[in-house]
Amino acid sequence: MLAALDEKTRDAKIDEMVARKTRQQQQAALEATSAAANVNNGTMSNTFDSNSNSSSSNKNSGSTFYFYNNSAISQGYNDFKRLWGNRKLEDNWRRSRRSNTGIPTANTGIGSSQVNDPDAPVGSVAYNSTNVSAGTFRQDLVKNLPLTLALLQQSNLKIYNAYFEMANFYRDVLEDKKEAIATYETLLARFPQSSDKPSIYYNLYRLYADIDATKSNDYKNRLLKEYPESVFAKVILDPDYARKLADVDAVFNGFYNEVYDQYAQKQYAKVIEKANDLLNKYPDNRYAAQLYYLKAIAAGHMEKLPPFQPICN
Repeated sequence: MLAALDEKTRDAKIDEMVARKTRQQQQAALEATSAAANVNNGTMSNTFDSNSNSSSSNKNSGSTFYFYNNSAISQGYNDFKRLWGNRKLEDNWRRSRRSNTGIPTANTGIGSSQVNDPDAPVGSVAYNSTNVSAGTFRQDLVKNLPLTLALLQQSNLKIYNAYFEMANFYRDVLEDKKEAIATYETLLARFPQSSDKPSIYYNLYRLYADIDATKSNDYKNRLLKEYPESVFAKVILDPDYARKLADVDAVFNGFYNEVYDQYAQKQYAKVIEKANDLLNKYPDNRYAAQLYYLKAIAAGHMEKLPPFQPICN
């Protein structure tokens, strides 16, 4: 990652990227120019051949009309091509960009003309969001680098989330075990302190089960050793644990619904009492935040209003 490099190494890496980008631009420009030349040369050659055949009789008659003189036509074509390059015969043919009247100078070099026209004078380069000057490309690279600690943390979080979502996508949607494994293992390598390590270990244990029994056991043992109290470890040790957990959740859902119904019926004292009881019995339940919220709102409703009336008025 560029941002993690020291300044000297980072500058060298950016120089390398800019040079590679420039080479790609130049190669693309040369290929586009060559292709245009082949097309236009073929068209012009056919035109000259037909003109030559049709004017042979006129030459014998001694006519001095320009288009009966093949030598004059060839000279004119060469002069035009030297000045304008290969251009299609169409409206506004003099303009290198059809959207404005700017015409690059005759000495325009490769990479110096920012146009988007395959028929522009020879030496110009197509310009778009992915084909920019070396200077602009360098500026964009540097501008988007997360060089402060806060920006670096934000960048790492985005990368981490992207990898995690991609791994889950491979696993659940595409059902591509090998790609899912590769992505999860990349996560472990790049973010060894991840708080999702138990989940990643468990996924790798399951994914490797039908592919490599040795690696599957390795991740299982890591999970049991490093995170013995995690839900994932308990699921491995007790195959019925997940079902039991689901049963507990189902029971707790019923308790939570009771509290909410009491709140809806404005039985605020019962709401506070029941919420406290559930939070004591199930401190890590999935609805803890909602219970605290209902408890706080119920307590607010039980406060006397008169002290606040002057403020409201």
